[in-house]
Amino acid sequence: MTFRDLSTPFKWVSISLFLILVSFNALIIWFIFDQNLRFYAAHMNIANTTVKIVSEKINEFVEDKQYLVNIFAEDHAFEISKLASDPANGDLKISLGQKIQRALPDSFAFTLANAEGHPVLDDFSGNIGRICISDMQLFLKSDQKRIRIHPNINLYHFDLISPWQWEQNSGIFFVNFKAEKIASILQATSPTGHELMIVDKSRDYYIEIFEQGPRNVIIREDYRMSIKNKNRILAEYAIPNTQWTLLDMNEPDLFLSHDQDVYFRLGLVATGFNLFLIAVFFVLYYLEIRRYKSERFKEEMFSLFSHDLRSPIVSILGGLGVLVKHESFSENDKKLILLIEENAKVLHGIVNDILDIQKLEANMIEYNICPQDIRAISKNATKLNHAYSDKFGVNIEFVCEEDSVIVECDEQRITQALTNLITNAIKFSPENETVTIKVKKENNSVHISVHDKGPGIPEEFQPRVFDKFAQSREGNVHSVSGTGLGLAIVKNIVLAHKGHIHFKTDPVNGTTFVISLPTN
Repeated sequence: MTFRDLSTPFKWVSISLFLILVSFNALIIWFIFDQNLRFYAAHMNIANTTVKIVSEKINEFVEDKQYLVNIFAEDHAFEISKLASDPANGDLKISLGQKIQRALPDSFAFTLANAEGHPVLDDFSGNIGRICISDMQLFLKSDQKRIRIHPNINLYHFDLISPWQWEQNSGIFFVNFKAEKIASILQATSPTGHELMIVDKSRDYYIEIFEQGPRNVIIREDYRMSIKNKNRILAEYAIPNTQWTLLDMNEPDLFLSHDQDVYFRLGLVATGFNLFLIAVFFVLYYLEIRRYKSERFKEEMFSLFSHDLRSPIVSILGGLGVLVKHESFSENDKKLILLIEENAKVLHGIVNDILDIQKLEANMIEYNICPQDIRAISKNATKLNHAYSDKFGVNIEFVCEEDSVIVECDEQRITQALTNLITNAIKFSPENETVTIKVKKENNSVHISVHDKGPGIPEEFQPRVFDKFAQSREGNVHSVSGTGLGLAIVKNIVLAHKGHIHFKTDPVNGTTFVISLPTN
């Protein structure tokens, strides 16, 4: 079975199924893309909001501590000045340290520096390092506070500096604070699927604080962020009054796991729908094969019967023609022979109709299309059917106001189509009524109408008028049998001439079939 053998409805259904399949899969792809885009945009929005809010919280925390340091330095300026003048006074140092612990619980060490930025207290515990001294001297020169993480053998920390002055003495009050409090803020405010981190961008994204604590809580060779980790950054925000930048990064599998989940769920939907449409197609294809085989068998049977019947029928008609003229037969015998001849002609017409419809549907008929006068063809078809109409007592007339109407057509086939319409109208016309054949030209087309005054076509039969083997016995006043192929043949002939055929019918005014053909 080739593509040309497929029925038109099956082709249209197949194309529709294909378009539905393509459209649905395109919709699924768009939906996946849209879902992923929305998910990414949502988390970008979360990240931008988070870094701003958390940066403000950390800034507030640092400023609160700085405020407390300033107040302590101001309130205890006398004791600080006394200790700076007598750094060997252990009791004073312990007493001042205890007061600092009560006022600043997050602190773990302190020192004092002179006006040149050099520590005046011995640092036997190793809490005050080179970075601390560098920050103290920067503060003295520019009043700039460089808040950052200081690595320390005891505890990674950040420093807050406040100037002190008592009478003629002045210097710097320097307090070390634990970084774990800032890490706890990161951990408490980190959204699900996100990771917060504080870095120093001036040193190529040098990591300062993780959510778990300052950078020494995670052992690694280089605390600068790798390119892979930089690619995970969703948003960043500089924390005011510090050297820190807060980063919000997605967890490594956040988008991957979401994408996989979307692909899996929608993939199942798409697969199920695609399999359903494919199953529908194969069911329809199976039915189409059965239809094709059935029609092929029917056509082969018709062809076999038609060809096998045509030759003996022609022989019978020829023999009957000789017999009816033979003088040895009586009048009654001749009447019987004429009756047999008439039925043989009907049978011959049925065989011809079957062969014609087969050839028409298979496009095996060659049309001799050339300019013809459709008025003359229609008038001649009317004359050819006068004998048939007289047989049933039905009048037949031809009406045309045009002198000639030239149409590109095959005279023989148009005559055949008109004959089928005229004889059909005669069969359904009561005795003494008139069948009218009318030719009328309008714009670039000509309309040939065949009108009868019969009872009309039953409403339930109208959709099947042009179907093969479709017959309505209702209204056939002359009880003339037929094959049900006449109108199917007419439709095929008209379509081959790039025209169309339609009908109007009602029980009062009868039925009118109209053939429309393009004119020159």
